[in-house]
Amino acid sequence: MLHLILLLVGLSGLAMVGIPMFFERASVTLENGAVLMARDLRTAQNRAAYSHEVLFLRFFEDGDGYEVVTRTGEPIDDPRTGRPFVRRYSIDAVFEGLRITELQAGQDDTIVLSPIGETSDILEARLEFEGEVRLIYAERGTGMITIEGSTSGFVDDGI
Repeated sequence: MLHLILLLVGLSGLAMVGIPMFFERASVTLENGAVLMARDLRTAQNRAAYSHEVLFLRFFEDGDGYEVVTRTGEPIDDPRTGRPFVRRYSIDAVFEGLRITELQAGQDDTIVLSPIGETSDILEARLEFEGEVRLIYAERGTGMITIEGSTSGFVDDGI
């Protein structure tokens, strides 16, 4: 029994050191941020289609993230969490330092999502973190998403 307890204590100590070191790698943080943006866009499209309402994916001018809002500018609830659909990298410890450094996304850096989930414009976003870069593209209309430089094997299935 003592051996088992010592083994568990040792594994816990290893996890305490190893997990933070893994997430400190720039490529891991950047890849997770890019995949999260792609999934957020797809979730917002699905929400617009499900609720049959026009929604807006609005990017913050400072490159710190984005939010999904209604026509009146009120944030909607993220259907996955029930909290407001707002992504701010600076307040999420895992993504602190991640930035959208270049953006092409409709008028006023906003993508309009139609009541059937179609995107009004193309999206081209450049994410940077500690010298690493990922480019995210979404097609006009379908919103099909690709991540250039992806290391996770992300494939947009359109759902």
